[in-house]
Amino acid sequence: MIFISEQISASILSLPTELVYLILDNLDDFTILCSIRNVCTRLNQIIDTYPRYQTLTILKFRSKHIGALEAQHLANAIRNNYVLTTLDVNYDSIEDNGTDHIADVLRNNTTLTTLKLHSFYTAALQIQHLADTLRNNTTLTTLDLTYNGIGDHGAQHIADVLRNNTTLTTLTLSNNDINEHGAKQLSDALRNNTTLTTLDLSFNLLERRGTFYLANAL
Repeated sequence: MIFISEQISASILSLPTELVYLILDNLDDFTILCSIRNVCTRLNQIIDTYPRYQTLTILKFRSKHIGALEAQHLANAIRNNYVLTTLDVNYDSIEDNGTDHIADVLRNNTTLTTLKLHSFYTAALQIQHLADTLRNNTTLTTLDLTYNGIGDHGAQHIADVLRNNTTLTTLTLSNNDINEHGAKQLSDALRNNTTLTTLDLSFNLLERRGTFYLANAL
């Protein structure tokens, strides 16, 4: 992952906008979002008018590992993007608080409608932080938390969201070690939720009692 130093040379800042566009043409979307945004006011102004940045609506990112600092850079870039509608992030590992940075984006972002966070294996506090932001988010319609190992505690936090959230229509919680206790929390929440149309709980540990709870809720 490439990040431009804060000590950006004066020569870059003095280049004509057209030449900076040519530089951007040779960078991938993620580098533009995370490495160049917020380096300085001038680059922000240039990127805001750069055609690729204005039309970027879907960002998919795959990585073996990401630190909290890299997650913060990603979050800052998304926070200032007003056209991105889908963020699809898949990590094999993420440091503590990394998910928190991405969750904070949802507090103020008004364009993101689809968020996919796969293989984060986040701690209970991070799932709670994500759930807290979703309570006040009014634009996200699709949330995919596949392979996060949230367990029953995480399922309870998500259930609390479903009791109040009125915009989520699709929720994927497959492969999350949720058993019958988490299923009961989710089923209780579904009784009060009128907007969710798709709930994916495949490859969890629901067993007969868990499926019984969900069937009764439906």
